[in-house]
Amino acid sequence: PCFGGRSLQRHVATAERADVPCEIVRSVRLGFAIDTAAPTHPVSVIAFDFDDFKQVNDRHGHAAGDHILRTTTALIASSFVRPEHLFARVGGEEFVIMLPDTAHATSVRIADELRVTFAERTFPWQESRIALTASFGVATALSSADTPQALLARADELLYASKREGRNRVSG
Repeated sequence: PCFGGRSLQRHVATAERADVPCEIVRSVRLGFAIDTAAPTHPVSVIAFDFDDFKQVNDRHGHAAGDHILRTTTALIASSFVRPEHLFARVGGEEFVIMLPDTAHATSVRIADELRVTFAERTFPWQESRIALTASFGVATALSSADTPQALLARADELLYASKREGRNRVSG
């Protein structure tokens, strides 16, 4: 690694303020967290995607879809994400949450709490209420030998396993 400790954190903070593409910032922050990964300091990633989100846009319009994304991300950020976590949109309606120093079982429990939160509520839009579910994949690094790309790929594979197995579930 080119940067160590605080200087890396300053580099990432500068990149975030300078509007560097999210993928670069996300990779750097995840890489920094993985550098400290060990069995006693696991780094977990929750990847999730809203199920059949295209139907929301097709049925209610893109403004409704955008409203739901803003509402759900605000809910996640205020209720599930701590300051040391990284919560980022990967693309479309897919998101990741990086949880440093979080055991795999705890990360699976958090993902399931999110899943239940979405499944049990509806989101108001104009004259209607829109129901929404999500599928999740959870992967954990226990060693600094892992790479951000490998950890994200494992979480993504598990997310798509949830989709194949019927949606509205957590795999990991």
